[in-house]
Amino acid sequence: MINKDIFLLMGQSNMAGRGLQSEVEPIADSNISVLEEGAWRVAEEPLHHDSSEAGVGLAMSFAQHWRSYHPESHVSLIPCAVGSTNIDEWLEGPLYDQALNCAKLSKSNGTLRGVLWHQGESNSGTLEKAEGYADKLAFLINKLRRDLEIPNLAFIAGELPQFLKQPNRFQYADRVNLALASLVGKVPGYQLASSEGLTANADNVHFNAQSLRELGARYFQAYLGAKDD
Repeated sequence: MINKDIFLLMGQSNMAGRGLQSEVEPIADSNISVLEEGAWRVAEEPLHHDSSEAGVGLAMSFAQHWRSYHPESHVSLIPCAVGSTNIDEWLEGPLYDQALNCAKLSKSNGTLRGVLWHQGESNSGTLEKAEGYADKLAFLINKLRRDLEIPNLAFIAGELPQFLKQPNRFQYADRVNLALASLVGKVPGYQLASSEGLTANADNVHFNAQSLRELGARYFQAYLGAKDD
């Protein structure tokens, strides 16, 4: 049995991936697998199937960089992100339970190396939803580590897009980004990937495919920083 380096993918649509597949070359590697309907298969995008708009995400690029750094490894991805979800839905209930159960089951096939998280757009529309984001995310990290019995599990988050400027929809995105940044150095094993300079799809909400490839590379660099803690 192949020992896998496993990563759990959580959050909302920018983690699930809304990049157009026609805009980038596909990443094809038989040593990158994805968990789908309880079975592992060779990974190809879209990894998530939460929406008919699911496409290119950041995780395949992350896995590609992991493989370059660890050429003898097999990377396995567990896609659990769901578009339009807020952080409260991830703290308990069906979303959390599904992610936890998939991660627990996968541990018999390899080593769970970390969580890749991108979420916050749904918490940036009102001050009420944005307030307390840092405390909620810290709670989620600690809860996952406790329930998985991996106290040093790496947790990598990404900044919200800096192009989110739509009035009356994402006006508190900067506040959520500050909350994400505030946990660096405060929560061991946590790092943040920057969204600086990344660009949008036509909807001005989701990263485009090229930017998601770059964001995956930034997540990998952030992971290396998290393991240096």
